[in-house]
Amino acid sequence: MSKAIWVILAIFISFGGGYLFASWNFIYSDTYVLKEPIAIVADGTEAGVLPMGTELHYQSSAHNEVDFYVFVRVPLEKEKLKAEKIEVDTYNGIKRLKGDFE
Repeated sequence: MSKAIWVILAIFISFGGGYLFASWNFIYSDTYVLKEPIAIVADGTEAGVLPMGTELHYQSSAHNEVDFYVFVRVPLEKEKLKAEKIEVDTYNGIKRLKGDFE
């Protein structure tokens, strides 16, 4: 009986440690700042620009591309008018914006 309790406790400690490591790694990951604007495209139809000085928080890199997080703060009343909550496509994952320097 006590062996089972130790195994369960070890599992909880392992998952808890992994969660804390992932949170710490995200918060203290490398941060970059744009030295020039980046043109971005959401789904091939809408284009926009991330301005110079935008902070990019490193997430990962693969296949000669780098993924960053960008945090955007907007007033709550405007968000309710211009944004719509959707279901996440868990099969295809997060839809990334495509960016390129102009």
